[in-house]
Amino acid sequence: MLTEAGCLARRQNLWARLPEEIEWVLVGDSRHVQYLSNFRINAISFSADQKALLLLLRDGRAVLLADNFTKRSAPSPVFVTDEVVIPWYTHRKSVTNRDHALLQALGEAERFWKGRTGLIEPEGISEMAAAAVAEDAAWQFAADDEAEPSTLGEVLRSLRRVKLEDEVELLKYCMRA
Repeated sequence: MLTEAGCLARRQNLWARLPEEIEWVLVGDSRHVQYLSNFRINAISFSADQKALLLLLRDGRAVLLADNFTKRSAPSPVFVTDEVVIPWYTHRKSVTNRDHALLQALGEAERFWKGRTGLIEPEGISEMAAAAVAEDAAWQFAADDEAEPSTLGEVLRSLRRVKLEDEVELLKYCMRA
């Protein structure tokens, strides 16, 4: 299991690589959501093919966006400061489209991102979610005038190449198995 300290360090490393004008990022690739918050959907659960989003704010807050069934399928603790969890299945009425529930969560988290400059992970965000934040978000950035434009996904993949202590311990645990 990843640790809270490790997740916080990875988020700090991410912010160090992004331009100062970026105030929030929206992450959707499940590997990156886990990398930054330890949230991963149990692969053999009813929610296995569903998504959760992670909204990170430059001030250090991390917001998990999910439906209630997706959230409860996580086998490990989640290291976030806030959660917006939409009741998708309540045992009392028919379910809605789960993508719409995720969009509803994004809308309820609007106070965190609306009117601020953000960056979305193009490989992990649906077109509907991207459209919801499009006015305030960019797909790519240039760190300085000399740099090639980068995407959030490219930055995260490059950060994942360097393992922090909790990741090394997890790899050793898996190798012992």
